[in-house]
Amino acid sequence: GIFACQPKATLSSLLDVLDVEGDDTILIDTGIYDIGTNSLWVLDPSDQGKAGLPVVILGSTNTTFGGSVMNRVGSGSNPLLTLNGGHILMQHIMFLNGGLATADNVGLSDMIFTNFATVSMSGDNNSVQNASFYRSSLNINSVNGLVQNVTVSDAGITISGTNVTIRNTLVYGTNTSPAVAVSGFNILLENNTLATRGSAFVQTGLGGSTLRNNILIADGVDLFCIDAPSGTLVSDYNNLRAINNAWIGGYRNGNWEHLNYWQREAGQDQNSIAADPQFANASSGDYRLRSLTGRWNGSIFVTDTNHSPSIDAGYPISSFGLEPAPNGQVVNQGFDGNTALASKSRTNVWLLAMTANDGGVIKGTNTLTWRAGNAGESDLVRLEYSADSGASWTTIVSGISATQTNYLWNSTTVAS
Repeated sequence: GIFACQPKATLSSLLDVLDVEGDDTILIDTGIYDIGTNSLWVLDPSDQGKAGLPVVILGSTNTTFGGSVMNRVGSGSNPLLTLNGGHILMQHIMFLNGGLATADNVGLSDMIFTNFATVSMSGDNNSVQNASFYRSSLNINSVNGLVQNVTVSDAGITISGTNVTIRNTLVYGTNTSPAVAVSGFNILLENNTLATRGSAFVQTGLGGSTLRNNILIADGVDLFCIDAPSGTLVSDYNNLRAINNAWIGGYRNGNWEHLNYWQREAGQDQNSIAADPQFANASSGDYRLRSLTGRWNGSIFVTDTNHSPSIDAGYPISSFGLEPAPNGQVVNQGFDGNTALASKSRTNVWLLAMTANDGGVIKGTNTLTWRAGNAGESDLVRLEYSADSGASWTTIVSGISATQTNYLWNSTTVAS
């Protein structure tokens, strides 16, 4: 009811007697709210906010006693709650055994969806932030949508809208369908980690996507880090990790198993790497990057004995200012890049070879590239090649500055 001392038993019983408008807040107390198959909750357009003054549906933050839980009782696939009205902000609520459907101008924040609680968002200006999905999928068919700081376990994300951004999101687990499947237009994936048992990113249709600063894992026969048989694609500064007969990429006219083939034939990921990202403990769901100088373990920053190549490997002009010092002044790849919990950078001079670091064949004239951190003009590089699997090495060039980061090499002068 209107007063805390006169609560209604359910959200639907409150809406039956009260007219909800912009700037109203609905408080949902701690407890489990059972919703039967025939008593699903619906907010009609008559119960909606307005621009700048949303209706706020606020659950309990008392997680010690379970918070506010919407629970499906019995079978059924319809959403537990349908928001037909717009300008609604929903926070701090768990959906169990059933999902949520929305129309325009809906924001979901600090939410949990578990046990096949599918969320479907349609219309304009929808967002999901700081949310967790366990065995529950997220479907976005919005214009101007945002998915940020989201974790999806044992399920995936489907995007069919326009101008949708996915940022700082982790998708992992046993899901065998694509971690992110896209069929929309102007989709941006920035600083995400996609590591399921299916392909990492799949694009269909005539739309287009931009990918940068992501870690994309494909593990298994005929799976893809990037699979874009149609539409347009702009992809760079990612870590593409294809193992156990997976493909680095597929784009229009073919599939490629090594990064340098993907770069040469598809023209993508010229500044990307294909390396083990050195996750802290992927088998237990910890996909933070190992660091010699500091990795967040859930409680404090700890140090590791090895260092992830994805640290400081993102797009040089991407924002990095939220990362803790030392941050190398370059954003990390992966879901925690440009966040306060990003893994820390090395403070000494370092180099990372980028060309063909996952194998393959180099022929003709090639640009050999590397990344350098904390290096000055006086720090020099020597490039070598081996024709006998590393038993001996021949110098290509020496005495060039590490800050040059590339060298044009004509390999036709080398006997094959």
